[in-house]
Amino acid sequence: MQLLAFREYPAIDAQTLVEFTGHERLFRGADGSFLLHMSSEGQPAAEERIVRLSVRDAIAWLNEEPDQYGSLWEIAEAVPAVATRAALRIF
Repeated sequence: MQLLAFREYPAIDAQTLVEFTGHERLFRGADGSFLLHMSSEGQPAAEERIVRLSVRDAIAWLNEEPDQYGSLWEIAEAVPAVATRAALRIF
């Protein structure tokens, strides 16, 4: 698996209005598939999420404007940190 791009951005939780930092990392597997790993930092309960992307979606993610960062958070699958690390190793 190869890390293609990553970004870090400030965000605000819509329910609690707590500021946190969002992290997104785009990986490409040996088979040409794409995986987006998203995580939050600075919240009482940090979260991690994963979503598989098509080539088109990966290109769109790479070209997102800063005000669109984090837009895939709601559709991504929430996973425990241990499962995330395992998924990234075998992806």
